[in-house]
Amino acid sequence: MNSTCYGIPDLPGKKCYYNGKYYNTGESFSHFCNTCDCMERDRFMELKCTMYTCIIDDNMPQELNEKQSEWVAEGPQQFESWKLSDGMSRMLGTFRSRKKVADMLPKYIEVRPRRLPAFFDARQKWPGKITAPPLQKCGASWVFSTVSVASDRWNIMSNGTFSGRLSFQHLLSCNKRNRMGCQGGHLTKGWNWIHDFGLVKEECYQWTGDSSRCHLPKQKGATTVRCLDGGRRALTKLYYTAPVNRISGNQYQIMKEIMDNGPVQATMDVFRDLFLYKSGIYSCPSHYRRSQILSVVPPISQYPGYHSVRIIGWGEEIINGKLVKYWIVANSWGESWGEGGYFRIKRGINSCNIEEFILAPWIHEN
Repeated sequence: MNSTCYGIPDLPGKKCYYNGKYYNTGESFSHFCNTCDCMERDRFMELKCTMYTCIIDDNMPQELNEKQSEWVAEGPQQFESWKLSDGMSRMLGTFRSRKKVADMLPKYIEVRPRRLPAFFDARQKWPGKITAPPLQKCGASWVFSTVSVASDRWNIMSNGTFSGRLSFQHLLSCNKRNRMGCQGGHLTKGWNWIHDFGLVKEECYQWTGDSSRCHLPKQKGATTVRCLDGGRRALTKLYYTAPVNRISGNQYQIMKEIMDNGPVQATMDVFRDLFLYKSGIYSCPSHYRRSQILSVVPPISQYPGYHSVRIIGWGEEIINGKLVKYWIVANSWGESWGEGGYFRIKRGINSCNIEEFILAPWIHEN
């Protein structure tokens, strides 16, 4: 009957059939983040599968691409077997600011919008000084965005006395007060720590992902520290920042700050579809619209996500006869994700709340 009525081949003996393949009794297989077992129950064959919500499923990339044409969705291999809950816990990791911090008055920046270029990319203005998008590997975007912005600004502002990247591991392991390491942290707490204690360069304290123990001494205002270098303790410099400034959410003030001083730090809401971003100009639909156009996405109240990133530039593009303005943003999901580790997102409309809380530091020599 199956072959005649449904186009499904009749089962040869006691086997399960799924997606064009036969499976023997007791055999298991994976389908995205779920595992299925072929078993016999009451003389009938049955596939029993876990029911996790995966980052990727059979329909989602196609459904996203059919509903809009401004960006391209694709199922990236790095998230192919991930649960959505794993992506939210391991690839984000920034806490929402407390009210006192969120109400911090922004720095005023005088700007004439007409004098700003239509396109700007910090990588072009400061070649070799903008650090590549890292792969964070744990829920600590508060560390990766903070250290990346600090590194970029030191590269730009130090007049050649600094080059490279500061240590992610130093901030993760040694900044313990009111932080949860790979389970998240507050941005301003991270900046306060760099202002007070400084960071070493990456080669002094390389990434391990272990936040349980700090391997460097901590002293306010110290200029150097001894790091383990090739089996011996070598003195290395500590790099500081001045107290961090909040920048207004006005797009033109953000643009002026980036053009004059380098990349800034931003926070944003993250939905499931961002994991599938491949190229184009992304935007965050509202909760209502999202649930209407994409039934496979769970309610955002079920899977909230909050993240921090670097904005390094901006541009504009004609799509379907309409001018679309965008930010160029460095993520921390590795260079195989998105546009070489970067993504573009609509500018001037506070998409995903990305213009809501912008931070920018100055370097400080101790």
